[in-house]
Amino acid sequence: RFTIIIDYPNKKFSFKKNKNFFDQFNYNMGGMEITTPIPGLPYYEISDIRINSPAHEAGLQEGDQILSINYKDSYEYTLNDINMLFFKEGKKIRLKVKRNGEEFKTKFVLENDI
Repeated sequence: RFTIIIDYPNKKFSFKKNKNFFDQFNYNMGGMEITTPIPGLPYYEISDIRINSPAHEAGLQEGDQILSINYKDSYEYTLNDINMLFFKEGKKIRLKVKRNGEEFKTKFVLENDI
């Protein structure tokens, strides 16, 4: 969105709008961060939940292992594929997760809360 201009001799920096400035801002509307604690393996875990987000209201918690998303096994996704699922407002998300050895299903709708 910006080009950063660094003026070393005068110890200044400035921002100049670039061609991406007016592009739509996309962000995770589910309210959770997903990581893969074991790089190279298709094992996905919720690492952060935003309070009062759709994921929080659906009962999800940090540390939950994601087993499936919208009826598709999680190992069929890359981490990038999973993250891209959470950008469309109004989209329904159905998750099967594992917590403390117990599996459960939950669902929520993506909301734009900005």
